Amino acid sequence: MNICKFILEVGERVKCLRVNQGYSQDEFSTLVGWDKSYLCRVECGKQNLTLENIAKVCSALKITPKDFFMPIDYQIEGRENNNA
Repeated sequence: MNICKFILEVGERVKCLRVNQGYSQDEFSTLVGWDKSYLCRVECGKQNLTLENIAKVCSALKITPKDFFMPIDYQIEGRENNNA
């Protein structure tokens, strides 16, 4: 796997999860303790996240690391099936 592509996909994932939970960049950067510029670099795939920062994202969004890397369609499907 191309590492640059993976970093971009992780950043896109952060943005997708943030937006799905209704957080603006300002709100979310404050919640995880980052500068907004750092969050922008992450979401654009220009900043590689450490495991510690992935843990901060998960904690802020109240999801597990497994959920972080799970496709969103699968998460939604799984939640619907669990609630049935």
